[in-house]
Amino acid sequence: MYACLEFIDLSQSKSMQKNRLNVLPLSPYTIGKAFLLMKLSFFIVLLSCMQVWGNANGQRLITVNLNDVQLTKLLKEIEKQSDFRFVYRNDMIPTNRKVSLHATNASLDQVMAAVLSKTDLTYRLLSSNLVAIAPENANIAEITVKGKVTNELGQPLPGVSIRIVNINRGSSTDANGEYEIKAPSTAVLEFTHIGFIQQRVPVENRKVLNITLKDDAKGLSEVVVVAYNTQTKASFTGSASTLKPQAFDKAPRASFQEGLQGNIAGVQSVNGSGQPGSVPNIRIRGVGSITAGSTPLYVIDGVPVVSSSITDYNVNNLAGINGADIESVTVLKDASAASLYGSRAANGVILITTKKGKSGKTSFSISAQQGVNLLTIPKKDRPLNTSEMVELLREGFTNRYPGKVDSFNNVVLKNAGIDTTVNTDWIDALTRSGNFSQVNLSASGGNDKTRFYASGGIYNSKAALKGVGYNRATAKVNVTNTANDRLSFDLNLGLNYQKGNAVGDAGGFANPVRSLYRLQPWLRIYNPDGSYDFSYNSTFNPVAVNEATTREAAIYGLLGSVGAKYKIMDWLSFETKLSLDLNYVQNSYFYPPEFGDGRTVNGRGSFGTSLWNNWVSTNILRFNRKFGVDHGVSAFLGYEAQRTRNNTSTTVASNFLPGKTTLANASKPEGTETTQTENALTGAFVNASYNFREKYYLSGSVRRDGSSRFGADRRFGTFWSLGLAWNVHMEPFMQSQQTFSELKLRTSYGTNGNQDIGNFASRGLYNSGSDYDGRPGYALSQFPNRYLTWEQNKPFNVGLDFGLWKNRITGTIEYYERVTSSLLLDVPVSSVNGVTTVARNAGSMKNSGWEITLSSRNIISDNDGGFNWNTDFNISTQKNRITQLDNDMTGTFLRTVGNDFYQYFMQGFAGVDPQTGEALWYKDGSKSGTTKNYGEAQRFTQGSALPKFFGGLTNSFGYKGFSLSFQVFFNWGNKVFDSWASFTESDGSSGFNATGKMSRYLYNNRWQKPGDITDVPRVFYLGRQTGLSNQNSSRFIYDGSYIRLRDVTFAYQLPKSWLQSAKIKDVKLYVRANNLFTYVKDKHLTMDPEVPVTGVFDQRPPVFKTLLAGIDINF
Repeated sequence: MYACLEFIDLSQSKSMQKNRLNVLPLSPYTIGKAFLLMKLSFFIVLLSCMQVWGNANGQRLITVNLNDVQLTKLLKEIEKQSDFRFVYRNDMIPTNRKVSLHATNASLDQVMAAVLSKTDLTYRLLSSNLVAIAPENANIAEITVKGKVTNELGQPLPGVSIRIVNINRGSSTDANGEYEIKAPSTAVLEFTHIGFIQQRVPVENRKVLNITLKDDAKGLSEVVVVAYNTQTKASFTGSASTLKPQAFDKAPRASFQEGLQGNIAGVQSVNGSGQPGSVPNIRIRGVGSITAGSTPLYVIDGVPVVSSSITDYNVNNLAGINGADIESVTVLKDASAASLYGSRAANGVILITTKKGKSGKTSFSISAQQGVNLLTIPKKDRPLNTSEMVELLREGFTNRYPGKVDSFNNVVLKNAGIDTTVNTDWIDALTRSGNFSQVNLSASGGNDKTRFYASGGIYNSKAALKGVGYNRATAKVNVTNTANDRLSFDLNLGLNYQKGNAVGDAGGFANPVRSLYRLQPWLRIYNPDGSYDFSYNSTFNPVAVNEATTREAAIYGLLGSVGAKYKIMDWLSFETKLSLDLNYVQNSYFYPPEFGDGRTVNGRGSFGTSLWNNWVSTNILRFNRKFGVDHGVSAFLGYEAQRTRNNTSTTVASNFLPGKTTLANASKPEGTETTQTENALTGAFVNASYNFREKYYLSGSVRRDGSSRFGADRRFGTFWSLGLAWNVHMEPFMQSQQTFSELKLRTSYGTNGNQDIGNFASRGLYNSGSDYDGRPGYALSQFPNRYLTWEQNKPFNVGLDFGLWKNRITGTIEYYERVTSSLLLDVPVSSVNGVTTVARNAGSMKNSGWEITLSSRNIISDNDGGFNWNTDFNISTQKNRITQLDNDMTGTFLRTVGNDFYQYFMQGFAGVDPQTGEALWYKDGSKSGTTKNYGEAQRFTQGSALPKFFGGLTNSFGYKGFSLSFQVFFNWGNKVFDSWASFTESDGSSGFNATGKMSRYLYNNRWQKPGDITDVPRVFYLGRQTGLSNQNSSRFIYDGSYIRLRDVTFAYQLPKSWLQSAKIKDVKLYVRANNLFTYVKDKHLTMDPEVPVTGVFDQRPPVFKTLLAGIDINF
């Protein structure tokens, strides 16, 4: 057994001198021991491969077999076959020297002696695996390299990553763009920064290197994350928008979804709830369905996750993703961008990519925030006090019984038991200054082989409404290992814990928001003896409810994946990933025995669990190759399988021991329910893209999906897309002009689907519980439909991307149409079997609109620390229309052909009779006549809950370490409906009822005497002409247009000279405010104008504003 090396120098004469180096052979006696050592070595190597950090002294022997190659290629091949890395200057390596090397288990010394023979080059081992090659007389030494990194305008760039090529060593620039790093004199430094083109620079024994990076942040060369891939904007034919990091990174809002508001054109992000961590409404390019889901698909690190509301108390499982761990958020809006997700992409796709480690010295980041959450209800909308309410009722009594005001003062008040000395401020009793805090810690580092990112975070927020709060803890680990030039692995694990405390909602007696607006001010919280007063509101004293009632939801979340990628050839690779999205949910409530929902059963409690298992397996084969100079082809073929299972269990019990709240202390079980359900999805897909000279692009995709949710005869569907793009600015006729630095035209069309329905919507179902004569039985509850299939969405998009004056101004203009057909609806059928509807594909609707996005660098300073000003703006329009529907759907909205999906449908309020103060309603939609009898008024359409346009404006300023940014969000042209205003605008009809308090708007604007022109009727004590709870009309529909100062941040970056002694890279101090000011167009509107996409205010916790101070430290 020999170690053998043969070296042939082809630059010599034709005889080709051969040098053979032999080592001593192994004797037969030692072969047995050798095999034993080989076995032992195998296990040692196996264990070494499992370590996160590789063994730097691993592969010491070299085996290479090459003929007639350049010396540089030979060195690269040695790097592939071993853990050695070479550093050298390209101009030192003779380009005309071709060699052959045949080495088997040779040492580095043997190989280098042969390779560098007959040259004036030598080598030096700088570390265990780093080899420097230089002239024999060169002094290869480590030197300290310093310098400054700036952009093309001379501005310093903080946070630029600097790495020594092939060496596990790195650094980064400080706040002034300056850096310092120790490197071999022959090394090559690599400079990288988000939004700029990567640059490699040889050191060449220079101790000062000042670098200028070319701006690529907003150009067509920017890389964006798309479906199963990444692409440059120049090559992308679809519509996708990327959310800027400042919208979600360490933001005080609980979820990244809320950061979409006002930052991405075409995306509606509204919440309308002051419950932190709650589920927001996200709509991409309009409403896509009537009865099926309209929410987008969320994909986190390539994993399609469960995103529906999985708790009983509105806790958002996606809020478990810490914004500080997110690298990028991309919204896919059209067919070319989203159709690869097939049956789940009809409502758009949101891709979240989390952070990964970067090679170099381990860096740490710490951030901490502390603040308060404050109520946003303005003084003009605060509830009335006792004297004001009594004044209204006295006036109403006089309007009913003229001249009998003394009777009201002396008899009516006394008989009603009103103590006018009591003046309870229910806002003060039920709200607070809630605390907010957030702390995040992360570490990132590694080498060329293995990189890691690890983080942990804690988030706590108490809402301005008492009893409402949210807590979150997160942990994240991401490890990437490059085994060799062909094989790499990726391990990603995220853990989160969320807990939300909620209150009763809507019209429930336990809802404190209902109490805040409707409870009379003369009602006491406490009796004279200090006990709670339960004499009103059906014993639901709101303060007692908040103190003793609990409604809690907790989520324990895990999102993990393990993947591998193998490069078969330079242009062909295969990757596989197995992922688990796991959520364990706990829901619980306790109603005490003294009052409210628990008073008749001596207390009631419930505890439930829900386990969501979502497994995803993805396999992709990728092809990427250029043919000649002009032609490029990239394609990938994939298969994906997903299975989601949900197991739930709920137990309810009553009759609790005194002072106990757990079910073990209840004596009467009231019910136990367990369910198990699952669905499966499989899909095969292919995507291909061709470009000619990187100027013209053609892309196409096809996906074939099968879903267990649909009928046996329609279970599979095919979805496709086609896209075209033209980089106009690369044409010869554009080269002489100076205006357009970039110009691109693109368009796409295709189909995708919507499978967001119940797991058994296509099945025939029977319900248990239909007992007869003491025997258990089943009853038919749902008709089957074996032909039920996907809703089909057909999006069309055309867009123009441009950059003006060297990208001083960049922007996008897009027009879209999306037609959704085969809508999933419950249509009427004969009720002879007790079932009145069946699920069918019937109906269609169309969404269309314009989207404009602009970014401008308004002022760019020529000096370090000078004044800079940037502006980002976006605006979107949207129009929705139902184009086919077999049967009209009526209720709060009228859904019929020609209307949009959220067209209000109710009686029209015509104002007030100036002479009598009585309410008037229009008789019909012609508005040609009015009536004082509500029952004679017909319903007609009253406007839409959908805005005509919405968008955002962000300005950022910087000067000498100080920075200021603010975002303004606007939403215009929609209507909002207060479904409970008929109670608070009772016009005196409720009299002294405990929940009959009237609003301040009514108090300030009511009719009082003949000739008054107003829209508020007279107050009439116990009247029936107006003010009844069933008299909903356009009186309670308001213009929902508003402009909000949504985010303001003022920061200061500490000077580098203050931090040098502490070895800290940078420190930033800042103050930040959310929802600081809101302009509301309609002065009649007494609630916050941000409501869900339905446009209906439903007595949710009021939206709050947050004020905080924070610090970010990097070292």
